[in-house]
Amino acid sequence: GRGTAGAVDAFIAVVEPGQRSIQTARAIRRLAGDLGVGQVYVVGNKVRSADDERFIRQQLPDMDVLGFLPIDDQAIEADRQGVAVFDMAPRLVAAAQQIVARLETD
Repeated sequence: GRGTAGAVDAFIAVVEPGQRSIQTARAIRRLAGDLGVGQVYVVGNKVRSADDERFIRQQLPDMDVLGFLPIDDQAIEADRQGVAVFDMAPRLVAAAQQIVARLETD
């Protein structure tokens, strides 16, 4: 239930570069405010280009973007094969590690 939000100090909204996902992130921000959670971070997912990154930043200018995860064919293939993404998608893993490092410093 919503009672668990009392122990939460931030939400992370994972956002794809599209309007439906942007609208969902805005709804999450409103819900967070209603629950008394002051910080909502954004992680861009399935990002193909700098244009996708700009789109997310421009659409959510008042939200703190932690970083971006690229769309990665190797990650898709790892999932199909049932193997760890960490073993097959080093670019994606590196991006995720940067996001974690940023979150740990905030």
